[in-house]
Amino acid sequence: MASFSKLPSGLWRAQVARLGVRVSASFGTKRAAQEWAAAQEAAIAAGARGEYPRKTVLDALARYAAEVSPTKRTGPREVIRLAAFGREPWASKLLTELTPDDLGQWRDRRAKVLKPESIRRDLTTLSGVFSTASKEWRWMPSNPVKDVRWPAPGRPRDRVPTPSEIRRICRSCGYVTGQSPESKTGEIAHILLIALRTAMRKGEILGLVAADVDLSRSVATLHETKNGDRREVPLGRRAVRLLRVVYPAGWTISSASLDSMWRKVCARLDIKDLHLHDSRAAALTSMARRVDVLTLARISGHRDISQLMTYYRATSSQIASRL
Repeated sequence: MASFSKLPSGLWRAQVARLGVRVSASFGTKRAAQEWAAAQEAAIAAGARGEYPRKTVLDALARYAAEVSPTKRTGPREVIRLAAFGREPWASKLLTELTPDDLGQWRDRRAKVLKPESIRRDLTTLSGVFSTASKEWRWMPSNPVKDVRWPAPGRPRDRVPTPSEIRRICRSCGYVTGQSPESKTGEIAHILLIALRTAMRKGEILGLVAADVDLSRSVATLHETKNGDRREVPLGRRAVRLLRVVYPAGWTISSASLDSMWRKVCARLDIKDLHLHDSRAAALTSMARRVDVLTLARISGHRDISQLMTYYRATSSQIASRL
């Protein structure tokens, strides 16, 4: 039996009680609440008939981590997130009993300590789990994340490293022009400068091996990129000089060590809120003054040109100086 009530907030709350199962959730319209209630009643009836196995959210998280995550390039990080989800109170609930309300309350708790983009990333991961559990494994009737309100995207970053910060970081890491890095700390400066000259991501730079760097053609070939495409990156003269002292030896620093050491270097120099990834934005902003937008997208590897706006961080005064 389903009942509906309008809350002071203007939302419609649906409550379903059938065969000893009670679930509830809130929606923006009464029609959405009615549709959800009908689906829940059908799911409860199906569960009672044994059409859905008695699997918990934790069961789904574990299977997804074992079968789906390993097929992704970012699988190891995803497995860590899935394990964190497994410690939430709702992870012990049966999949057929999990409601959008459960996830909405969890979202609101996390919103007190996390940025919107972090919550959106978590919801994306959960949506993948529940969509697979619903469509492939037939463990639940539908994906409850579809009925959860997502936080609005946060404001895009506008931070780029200043020339002074670049010099201080390089000096602190022992960078010497034309010399190979002699330590992992020294590699940090080279990676920063290569990112500023090529707009490559940290993982793309660390993934380069000697066979991928053709200095005679001034091209670096990336076999594994964020969107999965193979990409050739053109190298300017300064990028060629930087790469020549690194290869064929290559890098010794790992991605995790680079992240940790970068934070320590910035803290030591009292440089606030600077991410290594901001060097990609600085590079693309600089290149935008010299190449057309299609060429820029080819260099960066963006399939959607509109995504370049996330990385274009010229200030109003810089733009005004060119008018």
